[in-house]
Amino acid sequence: MSGCRHYDAGRCRSCSLMSTSLEEQHAQKTERLKLITGITPEPLVAGPAWHFRDKVKLSVTGTVENPIIGLLQEDLTHAVELLDCPVQAERLNRDLPPLRDFITRWRLTPYDIPKRTGELKGLILSLSPTTGEKMLRFVLRSREALDRLRQGLPELSAFQVVSANLQPIPHALLEGPEEIILSTQQTLRHKSNDVLLHFSPQSFMQTNSMVAQQLYATAVKWLAPWRGEKVLDLFCGVGGFALHLAQSGHEVHGVEINAAAVTNAEMAARELGLKATFTASPAEKITALWSDWNPNVVVVNPPRRGLGLSLELIERMKPAILLYSSCSSESLATDLKALELSYFATRSKIFDMFPYTHHFESLTLLVRR
Repeated sequence: MSGCRHYDAGRCRSCSLMSTSLEEQHAQKTERLKLITGITPEPLVAGPAWHFRDKVKLSVTGTVENPIIGLLQEDLTHAVELLDCPVQAERLNRDLPPLRDFITRWRLTPYDIPKRTGELKGLILSLSPTTGEKMLRFVLRSREALDRLRQGLPELSAFQVVSANLQPIPHALLEGPEEIILSTQQTLRHKSNDVLLHFSPQSFMQTNSMVAQQLYATAVKWLAPWRGEKVLDLFCGVGGFALHLAQSGHEVHGVEINAAAVTNAEMAARELGLKATFTASPAEKITALWSDWNPNVVVVNPPRRGLGLSLELIERMKPAILLYSSCSSESLATDLKALELSYFATRSKIFDMFPYTHHFESLTLLVRR
């Protein structure tokens, strides 16, 4: 038995390595990173094996009288109900039965993908285990249910932030560009180490908070020899790396395409009194800023697709130190291959944010040749 009844019953295969021991998973991931970087990774960082996931995205199918909250199946016609997933935070699991009742009570008709009817496509729940705050996002097809959501808002007092994401395109749960915040509180507050971060609904939040704070702490430790020097943080999100590094004594400038995330980072920097500034821009379009800032150290934390067009800019500007945080071993391998004539890896480490899957977060310190 794996420890997950849904996996053992064949209902869910999201955690494809559920039947593989954690020791073997760690060994496989370590070997993969060693092949990519050409060096032996430092000892792997892992957190709790169960209930570690602080952010969950769930589809809603079924009927308004009997909504099913869970994982959409490959045929896109139904979802497997997952109200007690063992990798999701227990506090979020406990919220799901009341939310199922809320859907029925306020007539939030689940979206039917084949028929393209209904309103509620999914739910996105986030939790800060350090502040205890929670955020709930309803993914809707249109504005039809907004008034009912506003009326039912007092029943959602367990969540400090509540919003509606509008996704009119006939997808299952992919988020749309428009977000309507329904609650008075606008951001989820989360404390990572001694840094208070703000997350608005559409800004990126790590799914494994306990391991993420060790990732930030390791970045601070590895960059200690350059403390006090300027750091450029590309794909900075809400400022996880930037704010930790600023707190440790660096002068930091973060760049992020998501304007809401930049607003979150600026808010946190002001509250913490840190020497960190931020710019809302695609990472590849900051040549003038980079030249003016003239950083010796650059941190990159790209999305799953990797560095993309920013790779050319990095090659052209050639900072002395490049700290690469990656959530995709495939794109990391591609990017390091492209950088190998200019940089070599000196340290690498795995942060196992995604147990029971092939995915892992890694940190690699690169030095210019």
